[in-house]
Amino acid sequence: NLGHMLISFLELYGVYFNYAKLGIRVQTPNQSDRSAGFIDKEELFKNFCCGHRTISNLCIVDPFNDKNDISKASWLTPKLNSAFREAFDKLLQSVSDQNTTLKNAPSILSKILTVSESTLIYRKRLRSIYCDHQDEQRPVRQIQHSRLK
Repeated sequence: NLGHMLISFLELYGVYFNYAKLGIRVQTPNQSDRSAGFIDKEELFKNFCCGHRTISNLCIVDPFNDKNDISKASWLTPKLNSAFREAFDKLLQSVSDQNTTLKNAPSILSKILTVSESTLIYRKRLRSIYCDHQDEQRPVRQIQHSRLK
């Protein structure tokens, strides 16, 4: 299920993934013969242009150009790793059988994602405007529909 997939993703990239040694290469339909997955960075650095050698940053090979690292500007990788780890820890704690605070939380995701009160008010206002607009459009649609008969 999606919850399990999210926790697995956060565990992989927050706990186990070695950003210093591994890069990521995805499979593309037009290059099905090249290896995809986690690739040793030293192997990837041999192909990159511009002498790119950022060890601690995320490294993702451009699916359409093996010589380009599309994530070379990801200089906040350590913070990303830390955020994934923290989210993993919080979600794991939330779903554990010993957790009694879960009953009071709106959802498990509220442990890692927060939405400000001003954003909630803004969303409510937009919903109201949208509903009002839909109500105004109904008579017009009904009239147009009856003319087609």
